Amino acid sequence: KRRLWSLLRARARNVAFSTERLGGRFLPALHHRIRNEITMSTSPETAKGDAIPLPSYPRILTTHPKKGLPAWGRRVELLPGWEEHSRQIWGKPELSSVLADVSWAWKLFKTSRQYDAVVTGSERPALFFALLQRLLRRKKVPHIFLECLWNLPEGGLQRWRRRLLLRNVALAAQRIVVHARRQVGAYEKVFDVPPGRFVFLRCHSTLYGPGYAASEGDYIFVAGHYSRDWPTLIEAAKGIPAHLLVAALSRDPFKGLSIPDNVEIKKLTTGEFHKAMAGARIVVVPLLKGLLHSGGHQGFENAMTLGKAVVVGDAWTEDYIENGSSGMIVAPGNAKALHDAILSLLQNPDLARRMGDRAREAAAAFTPEIFIAGVLDLVEDCLRQRS
Repeated sequence: KRRLWSLLRARARNVAFSTERLGGRFLPALHHRIRNEITMSTSPETAKGDAIPLPSYPRILTTHPKKGLPAWGRRVELLPGWEEHSRQIWGKPELSSVLADVSWAWKLFKTSRQYDAVVTGSERPALFFALLQRLLRRKKVPHIFLECLWNLPEGGLQRWRRRLLLRNVALAAQRIVVHARRQVGAYEKVFDVPPGRFVFLRCHSTLYGPGYAASEGDYIFVAGHYSRDWPTLIEAAKGIPAHLLVAALSRDPFKGLSIPDNVEIKKLTTGEFHKAMAGARIVVVPLLKGLLHSGGHQGFENAMTLGKAVVVGDAWTEDYIENGSSGMIVAPGNAKALHDAILSLLQNPDLARRMGDRAREAAAAFTPEIFIAGVLDLVEDCLRQRS
């Protein structure tokens, strides 16, 4: 009997691990039922505490596929149809209507009843989903935002309406991840929400797929796309004795600007973007000032992962870069400071290489694995509080 039980237990483990490798993609309910039932199963020696050592994981519904990261795929299930939809509308806001986003929010709302937690990005359907939970659910499914891309207009009725919307979203969510420590207090103050709602996790680099061989080219790569201070960059580029390759989704933000001869503006695919970054001598990320949220994290993080010297406008970047050591942080909107920082690295290639080496070492603190572990810890924390 003991031998038979041992064989059955081994077969059960194999079934559980096989379904986990599929990530629950095809049979999510069966996947979790098998795992949880096996976790609770014990041998005839249960009285002696001989339980099958399999952890019981919560069911997590998400809108973030994070391809190439098995550690993420094994623990979450993607909202059916969302990946294809998001791929179609990426970089094409005109294809995303409010009605369609409300429809996706409703689908997320209905599907979430079968799950222990929901993890989303900051996309509009996720905001609507949070509002649906706040209005229609007494017992809410814990909702964690992986990112917070919220900014407010400068003033007027539009600012009041936007703040009211986002404040209610913040009150509906259990945790909202921000990518800079200073943003925690800033968001709490602006939206008047209790402490603990906004939490800090470093944004992770995205160079976790195919590798890109780093080399030292003769050009400077300027990483777009959003929240970039293009006028300051164009002014700073004047007189720089090097070619600047600017990656941007379109030329519209450059209308009315006098583009110097040493500046090339180009729309790149993701692969071309990373390849151009890997071959640059220096990477520049000119960020706008005065924003609650500023983009650019993945731009300078990926560059640091590649061992590049980076020059970044100071918009919540001190959690990633030690100024003068693993990169250069300049005052946002200061064209002269940006110009001087770029020029100093061009004129001191050894300094740029040392800075790139230290940047690569610093990048070990914001790997995808560390970020995923942090998010899963937040889920577990929310579930403990709920129980």
